[in-house]
Amino acid sequence: MGIDKDLANDIMLAMITLQLENVMMKAFSAKRDVSQIEKKIANAKTDLSMIRDVLQSIAPLHAELKDADGPEQLARKYVEMHLHPRPSEDVN
Repeated sequence: MGIDKDLANDIMLAMITLQLENVMMKAFSAKRDVSQIEKKIANAKTDLSMIRDVLQSIAPLHAELKDADGPEQLARKYVEMHLHPRPSEDVN
């Protein structure tokens, strides 16, 4: 006596359904992972943008101070730049 054909078909259908549910759960998990990665990339881009802005804002200061000979001259140049700024410079 063999397995009834309808029962065999129901068992196969149940197995296929379970596999499909498993695949769908994995796809949902992957979609969530991708979303988290996208958020991290967006945050990293924001961080890089802020770093770039800071570097661009200190570039003129670096250009002014890079040729100082020693810490005393460096300090003197820095103080001069902030106490006697050029008219086009905006000092905080």
